[in-house]
Amino acid sequence: MADSAKMTDRTVLITGANRGIGRATAEGLAAMGARVIMAGRSHDKLREAADEISRRTGNRDLYPMDVDLASQQSIREFADRVRAEFGGLHVLLHNAAVIPDDYEESADGIELQFAVNHLAPFLLTHQLLEMLKESAPSRIIVVSSNAHRRAELDLSDVSMTGGYDKTSAYDRSKLANVLFVHELADRLEGSGVTTNCVHPGVVGTELLAQYTGLPKSRAHEAKPYKSTEEGAETPIWAASAPELADVSGEYFENREAVESSEASYDQELGRKLWELSEELTRVSYSEVTA
Repeated sequence: MADSAKMTDRTVLITGANRGIGRATAEGLAAMGARVIMAGRSHDKLREAADEISRRTGNRDLYPMDVDLASQQSIREFADRVRAEFGGLHVLLHNAAVIPDDYEESADGIELQFAVNHLAPFLLTHQLLEMLKESAPSRIIVVSSNAHRRAELDLSDVSMTGGYDKTSAYDRSKLANVLFVHELADRLEGSGVTTNCVHPGVVGTELLAQYTGLPKSRAHEAKPYKSTEEGAETPIWAASAPELADVSGEYFENREAVESSEASYDQELGRKLWELSEELTRVSYSEVTA
């Protein structure tokens, strides 16, 4: 069992924390004594999850907070509330993801998976980066997937005008996650803020059901799969392990650093993705990464 005091006085923000891997990660870190900001779209579901985690762990430092990651305005307003309500932030854990069956756009007119799975972490990190620096040592963790290994990322057509395919869209968003982490790690060197990717494994969640085409009630049939608690083990470790204090720019699977795909190390692609992401979110990292 984890040391209940290991994360005491550490504030953690987890997106998509009301269910699946995000909820299990929230519970694991709460059991270690962390103050956990649970972010998601449904306040009622977040409140229910927070109450249950409090009962199970005895930790009452759980804060459900609404945010629509498909809306850049909502992300900015959410970040403003976090900065106003909390004195520090030590772990920012990007867990939320979507896989709509059919083509959808975000509130900002961007293909939904690219918007939520990649641009939302990019923008939210930007909005909270100064807070993370002031709280250093701190960590940014992005939940990616080995699905990124199948991806082709055409930055000239992020709206997939050639035809939408939900699995291809998911794969490319997960490659974007890894490219983002590699670029961000270089920019944050020496800042006291580290950033890493994690692959939680194949976990029997509703998201997996959407990816495979199984009904949500049959997600567990997509074997081999892990439970959500097993899927949360590597994100929890990445957020809390003392031995990772100075480790940045890595891709973790089963608590081990492994090589990500060849495409994920393409520095030119990573730079171009960064520039496009700045354009689409209307931000510039230059001021906060100097």
